[in-house]
Amino acid sequence: MISINDLKSYMILFIISVWLFSEYIKAVTNINGISIIIPILLFILSFLSIRKIKNNDVKTIFLSIIFILLVTIISVLNFSSFFNFYGVFFEVVKLFSFLALIFLPYFFPKEKDKYFLNIILYFLYVNIIVLSLQLIVSVDIVKYIGMTHGMDTQFLRDSRPTGLTNSSNTIGGVSVFFLLLSIYLYKIKNNLYFDNKKLAKMIILSIICIILSTSKQSFFCMLIIISMFNGINFKRIIFGFFIGFSLIFAFLYYNTFNVMDKVEQYIYLFSNIGNGLNLIFVENRGVHLYNALSIFSNNIIGLGFGTWGDYSSTFNLNNTMILGYNKMSDGYMSHLIVEQGIFIFLYFYILYCFIPSNKYRMILLVVTLIMFFPSMGFSVPVFTTGFCLVVYFMSRYN
Repeated sequence: MISINDLKSYMILFIISVWLFSEYIKAVTNINGISIIIPILLFILSFLSIRKIKNNDVKTIFLSIIFILLVTIISVLNFSSFFNFYGVFFEVVKLFSFLALIFLPYFFPKEKDKYFLNIILYFLYVNIIVLSLQLIVSVDIVKYIGMTHGMDTQFLRDSRPTGLTNSSNTIGGVSVFFLLLSIYLYKIKNNLYFDNKKLAKMIILSIICIILSTSKQSFFCMLIIISMFNGINFKRIIFGFFIGFSLIFAFLYYNTFNVMDKVEQYIYLFSNIGNGLNLIFVENRGVHLYNALSIFSNNIIGLGFGTWGDYSSTFNLNNTMILGYNKMSDGYMSHLIVEQGIFIFLYFYILYCFIPSNKYRMILLVVTLIMFFPSMGFSVPVFTTGFCLVVYFMSRYN
C-alpha cells in the first residue's frame, strides 16, 4: 500500500512534469493559467509539509514581501490609474514563481530525485526529435502533434525551430539550465544518488538541444558554462574568449542565424538615439527595449506591476496610454525595467539570495540575467521550471 508521503512525492513529480511540458499542453488544449496555478500549488504543498525553515529562505521570502509592498505602494501613490489588483496579482505570482520549490528540499526523499532527471531526459529526447523534424521538414510540423493554439509567433513566421514550446529562446534557455544542472551534478564529490553515465548523456542531449534551437543567447550561455564552470582562472578566461570570438567571427562572417542582421540593427538603434531614429529598421524586441529605456528615463521608480510588456498588463485598459504599450515585449528585461524601475536591482538581489551559496552561484545568476534579454523569463513556465530545478539540486547537493 502506498504511504501518504509516497503519494505526495508522486503528486509533486507529476505536477512538475506538467509544469515542464506546460507550453505543449497549452498549445494543444488552449488551457490558460498553468503559469499561475502550478507555482501556487507547489508552494502550498511544500509549505504544508515542513516544520522549520532555514534562515536564508526566511531572508529570501522576507525580501520578496518587502519588494512587492515597496513597488506596489510607490506605483499606487504615483500612477494610481495604472493599478489593477488582478494585473498585480498575476504579475507578482509569475515574478516569484521561482519560489515554488523553495521548501521541497526539506521533505522530498533524496532517493526519488533520480525521477526528476528521468523527466528531464525524456523532455530533452522528445524536443530533440521535434527540433530535428522542424529543421529538416518544416517548423509547422508541430501542428501534426496537436500544437495549434497560440503558435502564431515570430519564431515560426521566421522558420525558427521551437520544439515543444512556442519560442526558440525558451527551448534553448531551459536546455542551458539543464546543461548547467547536469555538469554540476557530474562534478560534485558527494554524488551518491545519480549514475554518471546518465548525467553524461544529459550533458550531451542538452548541448544538442541548444544547438538545434538556433538560439543565439543560449549558445553564448553554453560557452560561459563550459569554459568557466570549474572556476575562473587565466587559462579558462583565455580559452573562453578564444572559443567565443571564433564562433562570433564565424556567425558574423556567414551571417549564421541572421546574427549580422541583428548586430547591424542594434548598432543603428543605439547610435541614432535622439538623431531621427527610424524604428522600422529595428526588430520588435529592439523597439520594445528602446521604449522601455525611454519610459525608465522619465520614471526611474517604475510604473508598477502589471502595466507593460506582459499579459498581466491587459487587465487595465488605462495601460494602453503608456508609451509603446504592448502585452508581450519579447524581452523580460524590458518588461522588468518599465514596471520596477530602479527596484529591479533589489529583484536581482533577491534572485541572488535565493540561489544557494557556492562557487557556481554567479554562473547561474549571470546566465539567467543574460537570458532575460531575448526571452520572457519567468513569464514562461518552462523557463521557470528549468531554473527552479537547478536551484533545487544545488541546495540539496551543495
